[in-house]
Amino acid sequence: LRFRLMIVIPMVLIAVFWVDTIIRLLATAGYAKGGMLMAWLAPIPLLMVLATTLDRTLFLSRRTHAIGACYVIAALADLVLNYFIVPLHPYYGAAWATDLALVFLVGMFLYQSRRSWARVGDGVWRVLGSACPAILTAWLFSTSLDGWHPIAALTLGASAVLVVYGLALLAFGGISRRERQVVVALLSRASRRVYAQ
Repeated sequence: LRFRLMIVIPMVLIAVFWVDTIIRLLATAGYAKGGMLMAWLAPIPLLMVLATTLDRTLFLSRRTHAIGACYVIAALADLVLNYFIVPLHPYYGAAWATDLALVFLVGMFLYQSRRSWARVGDGVWRVLGSACPAILTAWLFSTSLDGWHPIAALTLGASAVLVVYGLALLAFGGISRRERQVVVALLSRASRRVYAQ
């Protein structure tokens, strides 16, 4: 879970804070009002990471009936939410229903795997805590690079988010000492090869 979150969190931050730039680069102007929709869809990768991890935890505990029941109930909840929310809010309704159904799924998985989840805790909270400086960086860069060329703003902002998030992971212990030693060893070996050539 820790490694999955380390990958997904910066991607979600970049997608949320530079949504207008990404849409301008990938689509026509007609899709510009879809920016807010992308922000509502942003929690889905985080929720899917949590759901998948908890699903695996239950699977390893041989609780396959609980997994199946959680998925069926969440799917039914998604259908019911779509039935009621989409007519009221046609543009964002399906995204809201999906977000709520996934929160419900994660909640059911957490309830089913509450004993196993206690062992995961500390490292995950460090990774999530490391996201706070990255969120602040994303907000600062997205507001201060407003007049810049879209590609330059996206590249600079995304790079800043990744660097700050990596430094926060190191500072707050999201990456263990052993993992840091492995990365340093790989980087030093790679740099020796470059200098040898």
